[in-house]
Amino acid sequence: MSLTVHGCDDCSRWLRLHRLRSLLRFALSFVMMIGSPVVLMGTVVEPAVPFLMFGGLSVLCYSAAKASWLERFARAIVSVDGKYLTIRDPHPDYVAAVGSASRS
Repeated sequence: MSLTVHGCDDCSRWLRLHRLRSLLRFALSFVMMIGSPVVLMGTVVEPAVPFLMFGGLSVLCYSAAKASWLERFARAIVSVDGKYLTIRDPHPDYVAAVGSASRS
């Protein structure tokens, strides 16, 4: 099975920005869960460590939920038997190309 993703410049830019935001969210969650508690251990603000870890876990869960970008970017689902392809919210260029091909 191979994965091929096509898209216009706007779609590719959106995908790059979405991946960057996902990476930053994951980095923030790991800093909150690991980095901050290590730095704060043994200091006056040590009671804040569990709250930072809980906040980091929350950001990690949110990041994992937002990381499923391919289904939204592809906008297509293939039926289980492989006979039908359903395209949700097709790109305007695709609609124009299919519309002109069906009129020919």
